[in-house]
Amino acid sequence: MGAHNAIRKEMADIVNALNGVNSRGAMKSFEVTAMQALWKSHHDHVEAHHKNEDDLFVPFLKERFSYPEKAVADHNEVVKMIGELSGLVDSLKEGDKVDSLCEKMIEYEKEMGAHLKMEEDMCLPLMRAYFTQAEITPMVQKIVGAGVPQEMGSFIHYMGEDKFRNEFMVQEGIPGFVWYIDLRSRVKTFEKCFLGHLDTLLSGKEPKKFSYIAYFLAFFGISY
Repeated sequence: MGAHNAIRKEMADIVNALNGVNSRGAMKSFEVTAMQALWKSHHDHVEAHHKNEDDLFVPFLKERFSYPEKAVADHNEVVKMIGELSGLVDSLKEGDKVDSLCEKMIEYEKEMGAHLKMEEDMCLPLMRAYFTQAEITPMVQKIVGAGVPQEMGSFIHYMGEDKFRNEFMVQEGIPGFVWYIDLRSRVKTFEKCFLGHLDTLLSGKEPKKFSYIAYFLAFFGISY
């Protein structure tokens, strides 16, 4: 559920950002760059999530029950839609309008949302009926340790750091030191790869370019 909720919230944020761009008119070059980076982060996240399901969870669950074929078929449709969106985003250029992209993104949000709910309504109850939490926990631990950084970074960000550290990590038997040596850096990666570009699209303001002078002055508490 935590993984699904992170995907849901990313999609909602992307649609919200595109609506903001659309209201301002033609895209500026820095908005094109931000949108392409934002979508890449989401794409990599969803791809990693699907890999977790295909390579780890589904084969494991199939050992005890027949995994619903509809879940597999809907999964394929979502992957096809993601491919179409990637083509649209990759082809963006300065001066483009994003109304059609926004419509396609809303369609994707609806399709993916239905797919996630179907998995929760059909597959999750079967998993709970045929497996104990103690049996599932090792699978969760594998997923936490694998995947692209922004996948777990997104998971933690949208769940909330306090809940993740004080509830989720305890529930899944993840040692506290793992936060400091691994998981904290994944949140930072997500902030850079997704949230930073999201802020650019929401605000419509070009990010300030890195300046050694500004960095040097800021080090000494001097505004620039």
